Amino acid sequence: MVAATLGDGRQVNVVGHHAASAHHYIADMLQAMANGQKPSMGMEEIHAGNADHARQFAACSKSETLEQHDQGAVYATAILKHLTEEQLAKHNEFLLGMQ
Repeated sequence: MVAATLGDGRQVNVVGHHAASAHHYIADMLQAMANGQKPSMGMEEIHAGNADHARQFAACSKSETLEQHDQGAVYATAILKHLTEEQLAKHNEFLLGMQ
């Protein structure tokens, strides 16, 4: 049996996979912020996406999670390496309504 986390009831393996898969999405959001683009989603969409992810990856394995992490980390690193110091110093919204 897979343990559930406290609070929202998601399984530990799902939360691990969620964290691993977030590298890609957060890197894209950072790149958009650095380029002056406004966010297109807020917390409501984030929560809906988290629920979809929990259903889709309820049976994910440790090896799948580690592979997802490694791929996402490579992707995020590539994005960050190409951002200039000027882009990194910008202020922008991360999510709708959230500075």
